[in-house]
Amino acid sequence: MSSFRVPAEWEQHTRTWVIWPCRDIIWEGQLELAQQSYEAVIRAVARYEPVCVIVKPTLLEEVTARFIDLDSKVSIFVKEVDDSWARDVMPFFTLNQNGTLSALNWQFNAWGEKFFPYSYDQEIAHHVIDSLKSSGELSTSFSVDMILEGGSVHFDGEGTLLTTKQCLLHKNRNPHFSQDEIESELKKQFSIEKVIWLEEGLSGDVDTDGHVDVIAAFVKPGTVITMSTEDAAHPNYSTYAKNKAVLEKALDAKGRRIEVIEIPQPATQIWDGEPLPLSYINFYIANGAVIVPVFNDVNDEHALSVFRRVFPAYDIVPVYALPLFRGGGGIHCITMQQPAAVLVK
Repeated sequence: MSSFRVPAEWEQHTRTWVIWPCRDIIWEGQLELAQQSYEAVIRAVARYEPVCVIVKPTLLEEVTARFIDLDSKVSIFVKEVDDSWARDVMPFFTLNQNGTLSALNWQFNAWGEKFFPYSYDQEIAHHVIDSLKSSGELSTSFSVDMILEGGSVHFDGEGTLLTTKQCLLHKNRNPHFSQDEIESELKKQFSIEKVIWLEEGLSGDVDTDGHVDVIAAFVKPGTVITMSTEDAAHPNYSTYAKNKAVLEKALDAKGRRIEVIEIPQPATQIWDGEPLPLSYINFYIANGAVIVPVFNDVNDEHALSVFRRVFPAYDIVPVYALPLFRGGGGIHCITMQQPAAVLVK
């Protein structure tokens, strides 16, 4: 029996971590709109669990003022940062067999060295780990000599990991590793038994090279949610078909066939001359709520109705997320859960 495991996102959290947006260039004049969307996500999550916002020192006063009414639910962690995608730069949290919390710090190279500088973001996981150790919340931590972002993997909490070949096998991440070697490292470091390799991520997701959390996610063990389109000419049409074929043939770590739930994708919206990779799949599960991105799209209500059916015991909270996707991500991308430690006697 393994001495630790990666809990699923729907398991209890101590808090959610978010990094306040500050890199003007990626928002192309829309930084204030992006900050409004971040604030909306933070406020939505804070209704259900505490939120810790990582803020660069020069923005401390401004951000503190924004959340003065939520000082009991929103705390501030002051550190220099380069960007604002907590999912990809925070440590991965695991639970030890005795219920204590541990952390894995994988390497980060700004999605294949696409954005500079990124030295502060490389250090965020170290700072968070040190802080949680000082507070007694974290028992152990380990560094891994492989590049991996949080948005590139998804867990069912029972030994199965979901990812895409497009991202993890990209030459800009770990060119010296084969697929078998990457899979072996994932199994070893995350103490999992099964890796399900989807072929590709969403069309247009060029910043992350096809992160899985934009196209497919576990909603419970044995069940994956993704999107679909009836437009055979759309570039995602063949991607959805290939990924669905993989999922329907796959067995998870417990030997179950994967159930696939589909939502129609949002209509294409153009930004800076290119189609945005809009996705309902980039949602976040908080304690008792699912925070779902919406886009003032004709399919928004259909998507929300699917989430209500899939998560009957949760509040389904829509947040307008178009400004986030203009910057290259969504609600799941800007959040990272800290699982609750459950001490076992």
